[in-house]
Amino acid sequence: MACLALVSAQVEMDDIELCEKLFKAILAKDGMLMEDDEFDYRLGIFTANVLDDEDLDGDDDFLTGPTILDMYTEEELFDMNHGAGIDAVMEEEMLEMRRRGESEDHFALEKRAPPAYDSTRSIRMNDVVSQGICGNCYMHTFVAALEIAYAKQTGKLIKFSEQEMTDCYYKGCHGGDFRSVAKTMAVNDHLSLKSKYGPYLNERDKNTRFTCKAASTPDALIGIKVVGVVDVTPATVNEAVSKYGSVMTCMDWSNQCVKIGKSYQGGVFRGPTVKDGCEHAVLIVGYTSSYYKVRNSHGKSFGEDGYFRIQRGTNACGIEDQMAAIITEKRASKPGLAANGCPSDKPNYCEKTFLCASAACVSPGREVEVEAREETVVEERADEEDVADEELVVNQLLLVAEAANEVAEEERAEVVNQVEEVEEVVAEEIIVKREAVRGRRHARDLSFLEETEKLAKRGCAADKSGSCARYASRCSSSSIQRICATTCCGGAPAPKPTPKKVGEPKGPCSVPKIANGRVMAGSSIASGAKLNIRCNPGYQLEGDSVTCMIQDVFSPDSRLMPECTKVGAETLVGNGATYAGTKSTTVDGRTCMSWNKEVVQGYVPISEAQVPVYLLGNHNFCRNEGGVLTLPWCIVDTAGNTGFCFKYPGCEVCGAGDTDKYCDEYARDCAYTRPDRMNRPDNAWSMCPATCCSTAGC
Repeated sequence: MACLALVSAQVEMDDIELCEKLFKAILAKDGMLMEDDEFDYRLGIFTANVLDDEDLDGDDDFLTGPTILDMYTEEELFDMNHGAGIDAVMEEEMLEMRRRGESEDHFALEKRAPPAYDSTRSIRMNDVVSQGICGNCYMHTFVAALEIAYAKQTGKLIKFSEQEMTDCYYKGCHGGDFRSVAKTMAVNDHLSLKSKYGPYLNERDKNTRFTCKAASTPDALIGIKVVGVVDVTPATVNEAVSKYGSVMTCMDWSNQCVKIGKSYQGGVFRGPTVKDGCEHAVLIVGYTSSYYKVRNSHGKSFGEDGYFRIQRGTNACGIEDQMAAIITEKRASKPGLAANGCPSDKPNYCEKTFLCASAACVSPGREVEVEAREETVVEERADEEDVADEELVVNQLLLVAEAANEVAEEERAEVVNQVEEVEEVVAEEIIVKREAVRGRRHARDLSFLEETEKLAKRGCAADKSGSCARYASRCSSSSIQRICATTCCGGAPAPKPTPKKVGEPKGPCSVPKIANGRVMAGSSIASGAKLNIRCNPGYQLEGDSVTCMIQDVFSPDSRLMPECTKVGAETLVGNGATYAGTKSTTVDGRTCMSWNKEVVQGYVPISEAQVPVYLLGNHNFCRNEGGVLTLPWCIVDTAGNTGFCFKYPGCEVCGAGDTDKYCDEYARDCAYTRPDRMNRPDNAWSMCPATCCSTAGC
């Protein structure tokens, strides 16, 4: 469907020219600014997608048309809305959580929900924001749910930082599970305001991930605390939305549901039933008996001010498969923070660097190149005539969607009739103008014929637009080349514009304190310099190396500083509750991973109650502090699987008077292999201790 068909009052204009005005109007609604090269590149893709799309005429169920997603390539859309496969991530992480007894909490849902509910009308909400080409839809879904929970429980509307979540959670831009994000937040319990952490920077580079600065930024998660998640089913979704304000879920965003994923503009989408179609995370914020109201993360120019409605009760596009709500509790205060939200040991907030500091603020060595798009008034790129045209485009495009938003679903027919009446008033004029345009195009096509035949011999096709001469300077875009083949003939597609370098502040760092060791530095550490630590006798350095960024921030993550770990005896004593050796492999040969890193960055989603068991330091040595398991153990992979580091307990568990009680069934099961397979060896040591002690060499 061409841009021409969308704006009847502008039929004298060429399709490409109209697409440019439409594109600028969509960007303006989302407050997006682009450099000239990026604008031309995105406009080329947008124009080609819109002109080539034969499936935008809508159907009986919902309205379709060009959206902001038309400015992305198919590869980018896949990365945005698929990540690493949310369904696979969910399955792997949830299976391990259930094995450890850390599956989703099941809070009671009272069946007192109203027959229809819309959180956007009863709770203050931020505008829908765009995730850009970063595949962190799951993160935007969680952050929006948290903002709604905060407003519902405290009455305060605040904007949390999606960038902090992206920087500090291990999956970043590559897809993840909102359930495990909620579990990780319950443990870390820290999230800054966007205005205090810094703007969202992932618009141009899907792989952009910056230093995690959570250890040195003001904490805004004060009025509530995340305590868990609850599974939600189609039978309990009403209660969950009305009680918690929203329900996180995911759905198919391509394949059978490609229309909702790219061209939706309004109405109720009645998509096909899809089983296990979890590709794109979204947030249910309302419902009626026939549809869900859903918040997306593609900006407010998408759909109905950033929302869409989808049929309920049929698992349309898989939206009812993976529903969950975050559970929060209200609190009056939070210890360990200064009045400005900074950590009490870093009480000074530095506005130029968006950081808390333990000493005076350091001025960055160069300006921080940030583009605060969402907080900047969009500068018009056109003259007054262009501005007027853009306003007309916007009004025409949003006419039906606005009407559909203001009335209930059952009044849709009346709205359609009203629109048809408006169309009839101008129908005759439109027909005349369209015929004139067709005539001019036909004549133009005839004049192109001879030149096209010559070009065909050179392997060049004809222009698809009469305005291509105006776009000759944009032939570096392969998409414009497809439309203006004649004009651009002979030119090779230029590479995608290099993203503007979005730097982080650079400057000297304060010298940090390292327990049981000291930093080999003077009064400060130069930006980019590696942290050099010398441990005291009897201790050794563990953890990944870090480099100074600025102030108290070390890259890649100041929450995971190297540490000096005490080196104890390698001999196992009893159940190893005091073992402090350096063994870092399991009995089946798997390599141990860092305790703190796996938990703090979200590799291993655990509950707050499990913190003492898992957060054992920034090292990978086998441990069994407190004797919580039978033997020392460690984490062995990013799914949170664990392994024992010794086959048998130390001989101290054996006694001279040990006698077997019953060994026929258990005699061969004395060896421990994995914490999820403890029953048989536990029973063996209980029923036949003499045999097991002998097997262990005691």
